[in-house]
Amino acid sequence: MASATPNRLKIGVSACFFYPDPARAAFASKTLQYLEQSVAHWIMSGGALPVMVPSPTGDTARGDIGFDDYAQWLDGLVLHGGSDVWPGSYGETPLQERWNGDRNRDEYEIALVRAFANAGKPVFGICRGLQLINVAFGGTLYQDIPTQRPQALVHRDAVAYDLHFHDL
Repeated sequence: MASATPNRLKIGVSACFFYPDPARAAFASKTLQYLEQSVAHWIMSGGALPVMVPSPTGDTARGDIGFDDYAQWLDGLVLHGGSDVWPGSYGETPLQERWNGDRNRDEYEIALVRAFANAGKPVFGICRGLQLINVAFGGTLYQDIPTQRPQALVHRDAVAYDLHFHDL
């Protein structure tokens, strides 16, 4: 029986990161890169194959595979949601010191967006991912909507977090 896999789209998904944490029970000294299950299931529900694109940099980096290789091989990219984009990534100073974001992930995903854009491949984002696409192309963000735009609608709803989706 022949597999239909060669005809399926291969969609890259940016990795989320857990950094070394001595309080973590397993792999406390390691950086973990992972794919959120619901994102993988969403991509598979459209008949595509999700492929996590790991960061090629770090203390254990080896080989010469880079983002351009993934951009040539894959059919598109989805950027995960996650922590806020660090204000320095769009040329601003954080309004509050505690708003660190994730500079490493910002750099990783900005490079990923640029590689896929240069290859002419589509790039989609989920929450943080949309913000990152904007920043990768020179845009800016409100650091804190309730502070900077108090009349705005509520943008976070922890209860309905996994209920916000639509077909493409």
